Amino acid sequence: MDFRKLRRNCNSLSIIFLLIFSLIINLTDSFQNNEKPMEVNTAGYACYDFVIANKQLYTLFGADLEILDISNPKDPLRQEKNETLLQRFPQSITKEENTIFLAFGRYPNTSIVLIELIEDENKVTEVASWNYNIRKMVLKNETLYSMAFVNETSTFVIHNATDIENMYILGMNSTNYSHNYYRGVSISDYYFIFEKYCLFITEEGNLAAYQINSTYQLTFIKEYNFTNIKNLYITEDYLFTCDEIGLQIYNYSNVENIVLVGQYNLTNARYVQVKNEIAYLITNKQFITLDISNIMEIRNLDQYELGKREPLNLMIIEIEGNVAFVITEYWDTSFVGYTWYVYIFDIATPNEIKRIYPVKIPLNPYRLQIVFAVFFYGGPPILITAIVAIIIRRRYRRQRNEETIHLTTDDKKQKQIKET
Repeated sequence: MDFRKLRRNCNSLSIIFLLIFSLIINLTDSFQNNEKPMEVNTAGYACYDFVIANKQLYTLFGADLEILDISNPKDPLRQEKNETLLQRFPQSITKEENTIFLAFGRYPNTSIVLIELIEDENKVTEVASWNYNIRKMVLKNETLYSMAFVNETSTFVIHNATDIENMYILGMNSTNYSHNYYRGVSISDYYFIFEKYCLFITEEGNLAAYQINSTYQLTFIKEYNFTNIKNLYITEDYLFTCDEIGLQIYNYSNVENIVLVGQYNLTNARYVQVKNEIAYLITNKQFITLDISNIMEIRNLDQYELGKREPLNLMIIEIEGNVAFVITEYWDTSFVGYTWYVYIFDIATPNEIKRIYPVKIPLNPYRLQIVFAVFFYGGPPILITAIVAIIIRRRYRRQRNEETIHLTTDDKKQKQIKET
């Protein structure tokens, strides 16, 4: 038997065993008792709109409304819904100060539900029923703006909402803009109202600017080219946009000619919120805080990156006080639908992002299946091979020792013969 060859084989098997063991450790990360974040299986629909009001998170997804109590951000709790809110097929939600509007219904009808937070958040009143289907509402300065389907035509509708229970139409405008979630734009980012202007995200991922004239009709101004714009945020001084290139900052004092004044390059910027000269930006896999006090020199303060056990995409962010709420989604192939999660971060110190919910990240079940498969099918052969290798190695060492002893004895005899 060639023991040197056996020894080389044993060494090779040992190396293979160590590599497989390292792979298993890499797949599992750790087997700690993980706590899952708030999860909803939406049977094919992702979260597409949400608002935060009175320490509650109202979230729309597919054919349902979810309300979470976030008074303790470290432990969000599902809330019981008012019977009126149990209607299926929520379409849109909007908030201004202490008023929430919810649109329910299926094509071609819509019911508008009012929640007055200042009086009783559990009091829900149906205030209108319209014979057209609303896709997105914005309540601003006692005016309700809606993207709707009227007679199978995409229409931008403007209502006077001074008297909520007696709203009436101010203007209707046919448009070419119809929401398409699968292009990667959330309904909540569909259009933006400021002063007497409206900005639409187009199907091509560009930005179309319109003026709302005195008769509440839309007058086209200009279309600006972007690389698949996802979201924008407007402050008194600047317009912030997110697209595949990164975060871009514009001076929009002249809507007919917005001017780029600053930018921060990164891949797939998705959503941005701005507060106190800090931009809170998310990409598919990162949550980043940026110092924009000097827009000519934007600085990265901190970032949170999704780990190996987080097969998610960050979608929408909302800032409430010193807390950031991030809605994520995951395409679940087991039932071919979306699963969405809510992540909550402490941003009291922008240069130190702290995830406060979920406390621990859930272990990916598919990786766990792989680990168990490796142990179940690969464990016994590896163990038997290792035992055989150890036995052969010990025999080899024993034989070498015996040969050494034998040679030593023969040398002594030869020496004695020579001396004699």
